[in-house]
Amino acid sequence: MLRPKEVVHLWVDAFNRHDTDAIVSLYHDNATNHQVANEPVVGVERILFEAA
Repeated sequence: MLRPKEVVHLWVDAFNRHDTDAIVSLYHDNATNHQVANEPVVGVERILFEAA
């Protein structure tokens, strides 16, 4: 299992590469992604759709 700091580093690296598949792979299937400017997005499929 990855430590929280490792997940953050992987997420930032994937974000900087514009690699949405790598970003989504870091989320649990039922994760909630809540960005300040948007409504919460629930589930990996929806998170991937919103990232595209």
